[in-house]
Amino acid sequence: MIRQSAEIICEELLDDMKTPDIIFTRIPEMQTATTKAMAVLSEAEEPKIYIDPSNKVDPTLVMVIGHELRHVYQFYVKKERSELERHMNSSDVTTEEYNLQLSEVDANAFGQICQEQITGTRPLWFNLSEKVKNAISARREQILKDEFGCI
Repeated sequence: MIRQSAEIICEELLDDMKTPDIIFTRIPEMQTATTKAMAVLSEAEEPKIYIDPSNKVDPTLVMVIGHELRHVYQFYVKKERSELERHMNSSDVTTEEYNLQLSEVDANAFGQICQEQITGTRPLWFNLSEKVKNAISARREQILKDEFGCI
């Protein structure tokens, strides 16, 4: 289901972007309480998405896959490397500061669209402030308008 969701997202929502390798493994960088997956981006090699194998398969995982694929898209397709190079690590800043970074707002908004389109459900965003939720919502509307001609 995860690989199929990733292929659908890449084909249907990311302009036929090549689906990156998806690897199920625990890696040290993923040892935070909320991290379910991580995209590894490098100009020197193909992108990879690592997924913690302890994740249960549910609609939220579709959002997580969409979120990480959006980071791949930002880096390899849109070439937004300067924004991603300035990206702050979640362990170095507050949850709000981390989630208000442009690349995170964009990836969360895109992940929400993926979850809505594939599962018919929406993320609940339990641990996010109203400021972050509002930023994600505004970016979601902008993506739907600019990239999909909706709204």
